[in-house]
Amino acid sequence: MASMEASARMFALLAALAGAAAGCAGAGGAAAERIPDATAAYARPEPDPSCRATVRAPLVANGLERVSVKVAIDRTGKPTVLEFLSPDLTPAASLELRRALEQCIWKPSIGPDGRPRDALTTLFFGSGK
Repeated sequence: MASMEASARMFALLAALAGAAAGCAGAGGAAAERIPDATAAYARPEPDPSCRATVRAPLVANGLERVSVKVAIDRTGKPTVLEFLSPDLTPAASLELRRALEQCIWKPSIGPDGRPRDALTTLFFGSGK
């Protein structure tokens, strides 16, 4: 009897993982659903690791070592606000960095209910000099 319960739990877990994988693959833009029995956890919005390389090129081209950015990410992972906090940028550098950051793939914030939510965060990007 215990092995049947374990098998049923394993099947439910595999089904949930398959559903999550399908959601990550961009299944028609459907709203993300909370996995049953998942513990509540918070997660800040963050860019995909490849974003660092995308942003590095404009930083180097404009002679910048580091930039701090206030970013608002909506629940779908799209940046809605990009505010450069420091250093002061030329309009051309600001435009290049904005375009680079908008090209990045962003992971949205996760609220205590396990669902994506809008959030604001401050990040630092460096040129790696």
